[in-house]
Amino acid sequence: MNFFSISFVVFVVIAVWLYWNMERKYRQAVLLIASWTFYLFTGFLNGIILLLVICISYYSAIQISKKNFEGVRSKSITRSIHVALCLLPLLLFKFVLINSVADLIIPAGISFYSLQALGYYCDYASGKRKPEKSLWNYMLFINFFPQILSGPISRADQLLPQLKEEREFSYANGVEGLKLILLGAFKKLALADTLAIEVNRVFNSMDQYSGFSLIVAAVMYSFQIYCDFSGYSDIAIGIAKLFNINLVKNFSTPYLSRSISEFWKNWHISLSSWLRDYVYIPLGGNRHGRIRRYVNLAITFLVSGLWHGSGVCYICWGMMHAGYLIIENLFKSFVVSKHRIASGKVMAGIIRVLQVIYVFCLVTMAWVFFRSNSLKDAIYWYQNIFVGVHSFSVYLSDGLAVFQNKGNILLMLFGLTVYDITNHTGREIVCDRRLSWLNKMMYFALVLLIWYMVPVSKTQEFLYFKY
Repeated sequence: MNFFSISFVVFVVIAVWLYWNMERKYRQAVLLIASWTFYLFTGFLNGIILLLVICISYYSAIQISKKNFEGVRSKSITRSIHVALCLLPLLLFKFVLINSVADLIIPAGISFYSLQALGYYCDYASGKRKPEKSLWNYMLFINFFPQILSGPISRADQLLPQLKEEREFSYANGVEGLKLILLGAFKKLALADTLAIEVNRVFNSMDQYSGFSLIVAAVMYSFQIYCDFSGYSDIAIGIAKLFNINLVKNFSTPYLSRSISEFWKNWHISLSSWLRDYVYIPLGGNRHGRIRRYVNLAITFLVSGLWHGSGVCYICWGMMHAGYLIIENLFKSFVVSKHRIASGKVMAGIIRVLQVIYVFCLVTMAWVFFRSNSLKDAIYWYQNIFVGVHSFSVYLSDGLAVFQNKGNILLMLFGLTVYDITNHTGREIVCDRRLSWLNKMMYFALVLLIWYMVPVSKTQEFLYFKY
């Protein structure tokens, strides 16, 4: 069910209408039925696999909370078995079947709901909370339809109480939800899909390009993946708000970060925090000296790369970010922070801009591995980005000439950047009550106009649906 299809819009409208017009005791059932209906559209077999993961994690949490263990070793072995069972479908599809079965399609959302289920189990296995008694509540927690395909990855203590409590309709939350849906649609349709045309042309025929065109393609991909994934997150969070449910924020202007560590606090926040809490900290975090900390970072980003895919390019991408963080930590005493700048606001602003550009360049270079169709293509990119640079004006003009619709793309990216900067500094354009209703209506009319100008038939699948 395409997010931008008429059928999906009708589905959401009916689900919201039924939810708020039903008696309170039936509302959760409406949401659960809607979630299963939505997911089963991806395939009946997918539904069976999802149900399997739900049952394994649900009953594993109950079992380990009731069982009396003779020692720490016995409990550790049991927990390891449960974790392996929770991850078995994900590991089977991502690392076994995908490499042996031709044209295999990975079950929709399996990477996301597997981590959500595993996080739930780990929380309860560690004794932080008591397991959820109701299977229906837990099933809705895992299968809540706005987030099932690509997150955000919710935590039990954040989402489960909301699903169980009796909620009243919130006009403010509903309006905010519609705003986020519109913003997400703008990011996806007007920006991500437009950029995808340009990016795919280069990355799918890498050996036909060289010089500045390769750099521009990588920069465009950086914006494409951000607009695509944050666009989905905005839509998912917006739809949840129509039911007066608040999902966790997944992006916070990551390309305005001044360090790689700050970038990972703002990019795919639900996954970053999940890896921190369930991989990095259990490994020891930064509690056992510098060397152990760096090893833990490397393992964590290796897991992140493998979570995205079993290809060597994903591993290289993860290892690059681990290397960035290790080097950043080694030389952090040389990094200028805003508290140490004593050269005035102008110099502070210049240094901040330079830091943002520096981090963006590092992230973009890593994205090359993430987007390339093969390791050979990624290496080709690095080897050929400076071809022709001796004639700098020709180098720039030839690179830019490859791309079409540059004006429209730059204009829309400029608008999104202005929005992100104002949002980053606490002056949100969309939600600022000090703005008149006329200005708000003009803003959303512009979003709808751009959305209308992009043919729905050309809408591409969200990038993270394949993970």
